[in-house]
Amino acid sequence: REKAMANQDEDPRHWAEIFQYHGLQPIIWAEGLLPATEYLVRVRAHSPAGFGDPSKPMMISTAPDVPSVPAPPKLSRSTATTLCVVWGPPKRANGSQVDGYMLQIRRAAEGSTEPGEWKTVQFPPRLKYLCMDFHHLEPLKLYEVRVAAVNR
Repeated sequence: REKAMANQDEDPRHWAEIFQYHGLQPIIWAEGLLPATEYLVRVRAHSPAGFGDPSKPMMISTAPDVPSVPAPPKLSRSTATTLCVVWGPPKRANGSQVDGYMLQIRRAAEGSTEPGEWKTVQFPPRLKYLCMDFHHLEPLKLYEVRVAAVNR
């Protein structure tokens, strides 16, 4: 049985056990780690006599991942044929620079009418504003808007 421990510094009082491995293979797949994060890792073996001393710490880094979901879009203002939608940035960039946002719109389902097809309205490489105007919409119709953060 082995324990893997990790922390941001080498002070043993700050080490936290992040998982235990029971087996004899000298490899482990650690799940639940954060993207684009550095971990200082050490291992200690266990036998019926107890735990041995921990290994020397080793720095590992997890790979970046796609950004998390942006805050949901909200209606800021509207006219009969125009919507202004605002949203918030993702809570976590996950180690990847957010280069912009992809916005899509479709007619919402009404009664027995099926929803329309999603249309990508704007996909500029560097859209940094967190608002978007949709023009030339049909009056008195419901629309759905969704937004995704884009990275490289």
